[in-house]
Amino acid sequence: MDLMNESAGDLIDAAKLRFGLSTGAVVLFAHATSEFHHMPVRTGILTIAVLFFGFSAIHCIEALVHMARIKTAIGDVLWREEEKRGDLLLEKAKLDIAGALTRFEKMDRYFYAGIMWSVVFMIVQFAASFRN
Repeated sequence: MDLMNESAGDLIDAAKLRFGLSTGAVVLFAHATSEFHHMPVRTGILTIAVLFFGFSAIHCIEALVHMARIKTAIGDVLWREEEKRGDLLLEKAKLDIAGALTRFEKMDRYFYAGIMWSVVFMIVQFAASFRN
């Protein structure tokens, strides 16, 4: 049980890190779009990156809510005097386990899409620096 709690804690810590990176990117890129308002291509690329990082952060929050529900289910099962606690836990947390996995997968996809669009922006910015 300790190993399960520790691995869940590690997963939550990693998700919180991604959440911090995503929200930081949203703030940074939202500010940068105001700087590039006269350059529509760069503004468009940053706006797409902001959206992907924002969606990633939203899915991260939803996944963390599912993880909190799983921890609550674990606590509830541990207090019961049941022989088959594992089966009871799986029954109670089945939907939240599936929900957390789905949300974390979507969070990853949006996060990597945000990174990809950020790299596209940096390439466009780098190429534009040679034109000036």
